[in-house]
Amino acid sequence: MAKVVLVCPDKNERQLLEACLKGYEVASAKNYKTATQTLTESKPDLAIVRVDTKDKTGMEILRLMKRSQIHVPTIVVLPRRGTPLENEAWQIGVRTYLTIPIRYDDVRSAIEKAQTHASEKNSGGPSITDEEKGVNLTELVARLHREMKCPAGANRVLIRSVITGMNEKSEPRVCLRCPIRQAVGLEEYVYYEHLRDYCTGDYKACDAVIQYKRLRKANG
Repeated sequence: MAKVVLVCPDKNERQLLEACLKGYEVASAKNYKTATQTLTESKPDLAIVRVDTKDKTGMEILRLMKRSQIHVPTIVVLPRRGTPLENEAWQIGVRTYLTIPIRYDDVRSAIEKAQTHASEKNSGGPSITDEEKGVNLTELVARLHREMKCPAGANRVLIRSVITGMNEKSEPRVCLRCPIRQAVGLEEYVYYEHLRDYCTGDYKACDAVIQYKRLRKANG
């Protein structure tokens, strides 16, 4: 059974989240001391952290996880999207969010998203697409450079493989190391589908571009 650490100071919200996590082994914490102990001892498969301007516990836990290199899929629960809290969580590296009010389907969907993201990061990217199979990667890189619309992606497409185990590497992939994603705390590498749909297409709809604009607006 997968283990979930749930950090939530509010009793009612904590109980609601616990009800949405049936089928998981849940270790709940309502304050910083309990949360740090639980994270260290339980070795969770997932963390769900409530952040709020009235209680600093959640954000302090996120900072602790980053400092201590506790690499676990993480979901942040926000009062609403588009706030400075979200901006700070993005910079720390969180990618998956829930908002109040909490709904069962949203919780389950967020869990799947967080786990998928972690899996892709550890395996060297998402599954290779049919469009990439059997093509000359050098020629594909050249084509993507020609078609690039996002200014941040100019001349940044490359071929990459990563070490996935002892003496094992992932299959070489076309990807881009994005400076905007680095700036907002997102996973810096994006792969072919993202390049096709956003970098060489509607780049203004890219999550990193949207978040970067939010940060600039929030910082004046």
